[in-house]
Amino acid sequence: MRNRNMVVQASGCFPLNPSKNKKRKYIENVQPEESSEDSSTEDDSSEDEVKAENSDENIGFKVDPKRIGNSNWCRCGMCAPMKTGIESLCCYDIDEMYEKVPEDAFCITDNIEFRNECISFERQDWNYRMSNLRIRQQPRWPDYMRSLRRLAYRAYIVWIYIFLGFQNRKPIPSCVVREIRGTFPDPQGNYVGFLFPSDFVAGDMAYESE
Repeated sequence: MRNRNMVVQASGCFPLNPSKNKKRKYIENVQPEESSEDSSTEDDSSEDEVKAENSDENIGFKVDPKRIGNSNWCRCGMCAPMKTGIESLCCYDIDEMYEKVPEDAFCITDNIEFRNECISFERQDWNYRMSNLRIRQQPRWPDYMRSLRRLAYRAYIVWIYIFLGFQNRKPIPSCVVREIRGTFPDPQGNYVGFLFPSDFVAGDMAYESE
């Protein structure tokens, strides 16, 4: 077929395999990247990145150590005392969250979307089964509750920020954490607080924490 006169004459207009030709030209034009920094510079830049991601500007509000262990800073009336300054956050502190507080209520946890998307047991159970297709039976209750909490936290972040990107984490207000933990409680009261990506052990980076 390829040796017919019509095909031979048209070969200039229609290459036999244009996709391969394009790929070959692309590979020929791409030059290998060269590192312009030595290992010490890379280490320094990594430290700078960690400092940057832990900065007040990155998380969206100013961390106040005086908030630790009390809820005097709460303006919605639903926050609980937290163990760290970064977790001592009210839904009134972040503009994206404050905008979702209903006009006839005081806290973002009263928003019907929050209740339907984040703390609905049926919704999170569905999300759990859809994201774990290989699981043939329900796991131990503590593990199951922990998974539902993780899904609820993730649902809240998506609801507020739409999309953050890989390893970009934002703290969740105490009032929301309190509501989620109350809906999907741990039998022993063991909960994981807010963690930056740099806090993870390398072997655990593939897993999300609360």
